[in-house]
Amino acid sequence: MYETINQCIIPFMWGMAGFTLCLFITVYVLKRRFNRKIDENSGKDIKRELYRWLDVLYTIFIVLISLFPLFGMLGTVSALLTLDISGATEELKANFFQALDTTGLGLIFAIVFKVVNACQQSQIEETITKAKKMLEKGGAKETNE
Repeated sequence: MYETINQCIIPFMWGMAGFTLCLFITVYVLKRRFNRKIDENSGKDIKRELYRWLDVLYTIFIVLISLFPLFGMLGTVSALLTLDISGATEELKANFFQALDTTGLGLIFAIVFKVVNACQQSQIEETITKAKKMLEKGGAKETNE
């Protein structure tokens, strides 16, 4: 289906962008749910589970943001390595610009998700910190009784 790795990188990056967006929405929903559960008298197990998922998924989200430029560079390098310099000038230009497309796409996705993250980062990290302190304090009370 794909002749070079560069041809499969772009669809992969679009899929990864969709997954990253879904992951961010999930983190946002978990943050809101956890904050509601703190206000309610919910069980510690529910809070612990929400905290664990929030922490893990947010960490994955942050890692995915940093992978976009790397996949973009991978697509560029793989396209440049397969570039036939002895070919026609128009074909050479087309392959060169296709090589740069993956880097551009990777940078665009990384920038967009960095901006999205910047809008919610402090609130999400505050919720994670608050949850961790609350669960540690609750765990200490349980062991003392």
